[in-house]
Amino acid sequence: MIHNQHGSWAEKGTKSWNGGRVMGTGASEILARIRISDVFRALTQAEPRRTSPDSLRGQAVWRNGDGFSVSLNDSRGLWHDFVTHDGGGILDLI
Repeated sequence: MIHNQHGSWAEKGTKSWNGGRVMGTGASEILARIRISDVFRALTQAEPRRTSPDSLRGQAVWRNGDGFSVSLNDSRGLWHDFVTHDGGGILDLI
């Protein structure tokens, strides 16, 4: 048991106590909080173009792509390369 910032006790591990309810911190919940466009920026050091509120286009710098053929969707957490037809979620981008 550990004492958390809310003044409550919780089991040490993957759960934390938050105002009377236990919240999980599994991998899927952590990935859901991360925007795929932020991961893209960190990996490529390139700024993608915004095409709509949740969608962006970027260059595939890993294959020396010169066009904006990589689609990024922050709300769905997905990417797709229209040249190679590769794509997937955050872990697939990494």
